[in-house]
Amino acid sequence: MADRKISQLPAADTLTSADVLPLVQGTTTAKVSLTQLDSRWISSSSGGSITGGLTVSQYIAVGANPATGGAIRLPNNQLIFARNAAGTADVALLRLTSADWVQLGTGSAKITEVTGLEVRIATTAGVKLGFFNTNPVTQRTGTPAAATDPATTMALVNSLRASLIALGLIS
Repeated sequence: MADRKISQLPAADTLTSADVLPLVQGTTTAKVSLTQLDSRWISSSSGGSITGGLTVSQYIAVGANPATGGAIRLPNNQLIFARNAAGTADVALLRLTSADWVQLGTGSAKITEVTGLEVRIATTAGVKLGFFNTNPVTQRTGTPAAATDPATTMALVNSLRASLIALGLIS
């Protein structure tokens, strides 16, 4: 078939990973399998994209040294992002930090870090926090000193009560 144009060849039926295509690599004509093409384009760092959806039968591995188990395998300390509602910015959703903490969000939007039996919420000064559908508030300052008599005990209890109400932990 050396005397036929590619446009004159019959259409392929069902493709398999064993099928090969010709490829010009520099000045040499070589063959490449569909498996080689798949692994090259799916693991490419060239910034290409896939349109129309992607179905993966086993897993998706991203980056250098990704996890070895699970359907989506990421390397440590890499964020998963989503687009904001206005379509104008990316919002950090989730990552496993270099200290093996599960982190939701980043910076002032960081919500929770979890490892073992420890949970940290609002780890940055100025972050607002609220529970049970209350308006979030920043951390209170100016708590009275330790109580030493009935008057300072009352002031301390009232301050603690106000803080718990503001957070929505009591009503």
